[in-house]
Amino acid sequence: MGQGGTITLSNLTDQDWHLVHSHSYQMNAWSFPEVIPKLTASQRYVEWDQHLGRTQSDDAGEARYAIGNTGKTFELQARAKDGFNLQVDVSSFQQPPVVRLGWVHDGDVDFHLYGEGGWLGQGFRADRWMSGNLALLGPRPLRRICMPGSHDAGMSRRTGGTPLGTEHATLTQTLDIGGQFDCGSRFFDLRPVIGDGEYKTGHYSKVLLNWQGANGQSIAEIVGQLNARLDASPELVILYSQGSTNTEVGNASYRPFTDDEWRGYFDALKGLRHRLRDDAGGDLTTRPLRDFIGGGRGCVLVFVKGASQQVLDEYRAEGIFGIDSMPIYDSYADTDDAGQMISDQIAKMRAHKTAPGSEMFLLSWTLTLKGAGNVFGPSIIDLAERVRARLYGTVLNEATPQSFPNVIYVDAFNEPALAALAMAVNRKVAG
Repeated sequence: MGQGGTITLSNLTDQDWHLVHSHSYQMNAWSFPEVIPKLTASQRYVEWDQHLGRTQSDDAGEARYAIGNTGKTFELQARAKDGFNLQVDVSSFQQPPVVRLGWVHDGDVDFHLYGEGGWLGQGFRADRWMSGNLALLGPRPLRRICMPGSHDAGMSRRTGGTPLGTEHATLTQTLDIGGQFDCGSRFFDLRPVIGDGEYKTGHYSKVLLNWQGANGQSIAEIVGQLNARLDASPELVILYSQGSTNTEVGNASYRPFTDDEWRGYFDALKGLRHRLRDDAGGDLTTRPLRDFIGGGRGCVLVFVKGASQQVLDEYRAEGIFGIDSMPIYDSYADTDDAGQMISDQIAKMRAHKTAPGSEMFLLSWTLTLKGAGNVFGPSIIDLAERVRARLYGTVLNEATPQSFPNVIYVDAFNEPALAALAMAVNRKVAG
């Protein structure tokens, strides 16, 4: 008997990994595959030995993999001298020499490694991952590109709200939008609100007769952060505004924006310097990435769901488009159970992304607080971090040239590896 959990080894490189050595002492479960092919992942169960009469701190294991023909290796290690811990020795190609993964009893940890052409590492250049890969991505229409995205992207801090709109139940991100961009997010979900006399992002829902929720970053701050990033990094950014809430009309009477309030929001977005000034019309997702970026040129595509057609028509020449210009399947699982969420999203991907040219598919890797969970237990961000380790292996193994996510949509977007995962999917589905 002993504590058990899983580890996912995610091969985001262009080389197969070959097992060259494996050994364990006092481990109830320590078994790894002979080969982990490139652009795939392997999830394995690990269990420590906690039998009475054994010295628990002696539990140990090693599994060493050679990385293709690069001459480089890494070694997964189980160590129990100072509590249970999984770690990886990467000294043959990276410093510091050890990556500590930790341990989650009955949970998951993940080790991901990416690289091409013999280069290996974990420090992915996420601020330029699109423009740095234009040779591969430039000819592809947006429908054939995978990118990571941020759910409720403006909700990294609370800047006002209702008494029950606590950080526990309303904050979905740990970094502001500038920080999410730096980590590789390129699809930002914005929920505009009017609060405290200005346009902000928000996270609200109606509870019985009243509304509860909170405000996040202001639109002015977001515009400034994206302008600064795109001035320096010529990337594509998609802003997806859905829903709207005026919180200055009395708590029981919160309502969507009027036409004039939408106009005020759009005027605020006109501060974005890199908007697509293109009134050609039609479905923008059928156009190749090089239509939007390249040659030092960045671009912001602004799509809006909820505004009237009349107002959208007024602002189309300003680079603000209705959702008809970005057909996308977006249906979250609405559960706090990780297994149900994963099954739901993969089944929807299989059903709705059936060919490379199918409309865009958003894979919502998000869990929703339910009932007492809105007050007690893990927060939205806690749930996101608990289910993150399962993301890499699931997406890598489930993606095919015919069926793959166009947007990998997460809470707590705070690691460049998410952009590395998207690039691994883009390489895997190339054809």
